Amino acid sequence: MLGKRGTSTDVLLIEPDSELASLLVASLDSHDAVVRTATNHEEALESLRAPRYPQLIILDLDLPADRGLDLLRAIKGSTDRRHIPTIVFAADPAAIEHAWDAGANCVIRKHDHPEEFHALFPRLSRFWLAAATLPRKLQARAAPN
Repeated sequence: MLGKRGTSTDVLLIEPDSELASLLVASLDSHDAVVRTATNHEEALESLRAPRYPQLIILDLDLPADRGLDLLRAIKGSTDRRHIPTIVFAADPAAIEHAWDAGANCVIRKHDHPEEFHALFPRLSRFWLAAATLPRKLQARAAPN
């Protein structure tokens, strides 16, 4: 499904698990999303320096070197990026609370059973890409000299 104005939705998926990322991308693709992927903190920050910001960020807090929460704080602490809805996946109860404190817009607990967690993806995609109203596409601001 295309957005209300007939355009696709730009999504940044930050997921270190390639199998999980593939399942999420397939679900997002079913709603005509344009998905950029990153597997770690550095790739995600590089993607956020692109000429256009994503309209939605999906972030697994379980990034290499425990950098997921740092990345969420960087996103939500930025004047330019804090408006981007950010969905967070987390398994640890303490991490869930930290994600809320850092400004996550939605926190989804990772299930102990992967099939239960994977079953959420179509509903997640349908809600965020077909029902919710996301920020319009914005140009990234030029970095100060």
